[in-house]
Amino acid sequence: SLRRSSSLNNLAAGSLNLPAGQAVAVENDIFMIDVLEFLRLMCENHYRPLQNYLRVQPDNMRSFNVINEVVGYLQELEWVLDLYSNTKLWNIDHSSIHVAYELIQCLIELVQGNYQNTACLSRPNLILGINDILCEHYPDTAWVDCIAQRAQISTKHVLPCTLQAESVLLLYSLLEGCHDESIHEAVLTNANLEAIGTYVARCESSFVTIWMQHRGRLAGQMIQTRLGFYNSTFSLESDSLNAAIRIANDERSSRKLLDIECSSEEQYHDRLRIEEHWTERISIAYKMLRLLMDAVIQHDFGMELEEEFVDDDEETQENALLTDLRNRFDGFMSRWEVRHASIEFLREGRLERIYFLKPPSCIASYRKRSVRESRASLKYRINCNLDNHSDKIQRFMFLGEQLLDEMEYVSRLQRSRINYIARYELELMNSTFLLAVIINALDFLHGAEDRDDPENHGVNLIYNISVALGLAHLVLSVLRLLAYTYNRGMQTMNKFYNTVRGQTVLNALARPDDIIVNDESKPATACFPVPLKTKSGKPLRFSSAVRKRFSRWLLRKVEVADDFSPNVSKWQRREARAWRFAIMLMSSKYNIFYLSISVLGNALALGGPAWSPIRNAIFTFNLLDVAFREKALDRVLGAVLLNRQALLETALLALVIMFIYGSLAYALFAEDFEVNDEPDTGCESLLGCIVTIFNYGLRLDEGIPSVMERPRNEFTLHNVGRHIFDISYFVVVTLLLLNMVAGIIIDSFAQLRDDTRITRTAMEGRCFICNIESGVFDQHSEGFDTHVARDHNMWAYVMIKKYLFERERTGLTGQELYLVRHFEERNYNFIPNGRALCLHGLENRIQGLGRQPGSMANSNYHSRLYSRLHPRAHIARKYL
Repeated sequence: SLRRSSSLNNLAAGSLNLPAGQAVAVENDIFMIDVLEFLRLMCENHYRPLQNYLRVQPDNMRSFNVINEVVGYLQELEWVLDLYSNTKLWNIDHSSIHVAYELIQCLIELVQGNYQNTACLSRPNLILGINDILCEHYPDTAWVDCIAQRAQISTKHVLPCTLQAESVLLLYSLLEGCHDESIHEAVLTNANLEAIGTYVARCESSFVTIWMQHRGRLAGQMIQTRLGFYNSTFSLESDSLNAAIRIANDERSSRKLLDIECSSEEQYHDRLRIEEHWTERISIAYKMLRLLMDAVIQHDFGMELEEEFVDDDEETQENALLTDLRNRFDGFMSRWEVRHASIEFLREGRLERIYFLKPPSCIASYRKRSVRESRASLKYRINCNLDNHSDKIQRFMFLGEQLLDEMEYVSRLQRSRINYIARYELELMNSTFLLAVIINALDFLHGAEDRDDPENHGVNLIYNISVALGLAHLVLSVLRLLAYTYNRGMQTMNKFYNTVRGQTVLNALARPDDIIVNDESKPATACFPVPLKTKSGKPLRFSSAVRKRFSRWLLRKVEVADDFSPNVSKWQRREARAWRFAIMLMSSKYNIFYLSISVLGNALALGGPAWSPIRNAIFTFNLLDVAFREKALDRVLGAVLLNRQALLETALLALVIMFIYGSLAYALFAEDFEVNDEPDTGCESLLGCIVTIFNYGLRLDEGIPSVMERPRNEFTLHNVGRHIFDISYFVVVTLLLLNMVAGIIIDSFAQLRDDTRITRTAMEGRCFICNIESGVFDQHSEGFDTHVARDHNMWAYVMIKKYLFERERTGLTGQELYLVRHFEERNYNFIPNGRALCLHGLENRIQGLGRQPGSMANSNYHSRLYSRLHPRAHIARKYL
């Protein structure tokens, strides 16, 4: 099929102005590219039936392994035999590199997500071919002509770096989700780690160069200040590259560099896309090396090198090269570990690990104050009132979508102008509290002095300083309100969306009770429509039709804020943003109260020193900020407000009871009041009687009898009524009613303490993902803290969802596509329950010894089993 007639060759040569032989090669390459693309599209999205069919055809008398033929074609394309010198020559150049690129892409699509094809491809000849692609040097002289020719015949041009990146991706696809020890051993034995290290060095150098070029002058100043070195080219061995990449990956530096103004939003996204391009290439290499390191630890590879590291002379050349290679890989892994995370999941009954690149928005906002508060609140909500582990996982994944929305919002906030105020929220809180303390101290000194003495100039000076500080306090209070409002804007909007759309979302899927999640309004984060329910499990109901209509009207107004269609005018968008800001202010009730106190105090200062006593009293309310600054006091207020509904209902009951007693006192015992001739102790009217009952009945120890005439011991109807009135008031109000309020508050403290204890026990005594107790990991692995931070990090299961849905579906690997399908179906059975890879060896050994009677009699079995794990892991890292 590759042969062509002379007329076709001449026609191609004439149309492209190329020699006849070169036209034949071009036409042959175009035909092979179409064939390879057809094979690749047959298996697109990892369609396993056709992947298996290309390997073996069970309905044919003779099966034809297309996968082996594609590998053989790649090997023939790489090297050609020179008949004169009888040596092999490298054949991939500017005229054939696009065919090699299609071959690699076809092999990647054939192998991803298919264990049988992985075993078929994991042969030394393919791995050695990948080594050749990574090792060979490609001349740069003919690439310009190559690109021009490919543009004429409408084919894409491929650069050597692109071919090498796809080769590393093919090597990663062989290791992804692989449990076969022979495949790991084949890759470790035949892969050229030095060539991979050189490829990684080139990618890192390109990443740092692009990063410094597009981050602008500030990036150069940061590196130059911290390193004393600035150059556009780096080598892997230089300390400058290590520090430069650490600065690029550092969270604080990223936040500072995000403040660099771009000429447009499109320019910012262009810069971000270029950085993500090189970061993705480096990430593939990192994930491939991480899988190799895990294979070395799991299968005990490299133990024969233990004596070499211990006894060999470090001055030998071989050991020096091995040490240099080890240092290069150790530096690379340590530099990029902060940008990556991993999760463990179940696929076809087997436990696998996947590494992924953290989304930039998650890195930039993970440690922000508002996000930390949301993560702490999420931990509390997923552990309270639920005992079933699967229900906890479902609630966690649902609420995690709102956390992703908030992270994305905080990341966008860092690129806006309001971030100049929002990022100093904690500093503004401290400054306003400090000014409030200073103002009240000055007011105390001002009140202690003699204000009637006109010659006392110190009093006027203290007052003027206090007024000036009050104005500064007002300005900082406004900034504090803005910072708090914008930092928690997404939290408020999520609550608003959930409340308004609670009755309009689809109720097609059954959900557990007490779950509040996002709805269809957030398609960017793959939030699917679910019903909104309250903590009692009942659907949310609006209190009135007026509130319902107003909320829906407000929702329509707010949705216009991000609508840039021609049907929406600029003024409508501004109105919508104003309404959205008003909704966001609803989450800042305390800060609004704080600002109102400052405004009122400064307004009273305009009246002069005559109003200073009232002004001083107003500013004392700002000292209540201490209750929201200290965690202990914050918990106390939280306990009081936890059952606020019960307290309000009890207060309503107390109001009714006091009204009843006031009416009875006015009707039957009005003449018994005013025994001490004190003001406001009479009962001349119903209102006065009720006020007296409220005032003295709740404050005094004796209650109402303290302001009434004592009844005599005579047996009369009036005296008997007085005794019944006094005793019933003491029992109902003093004993029952007041103790009911105290009991509700005490019960709130106990409930809060129990919930905190349950949450702490659930998060510190047991892994949330696998539901295994911490003692098991402390005895048989590197420790519980290491396990929950590295292996089963609960926040990694949230971030991987954003990572997967931000990528193109056709570019997903086998593991990634498997997880995407489960996320779309809201099926979280892939999360391991009762299993962990760090305990996989223990599980296999227990299953093997379970068949032998009396094999577990030795109590030191577990310690002997894992006593050799840590040394082997250490040697494996040194070897890599």
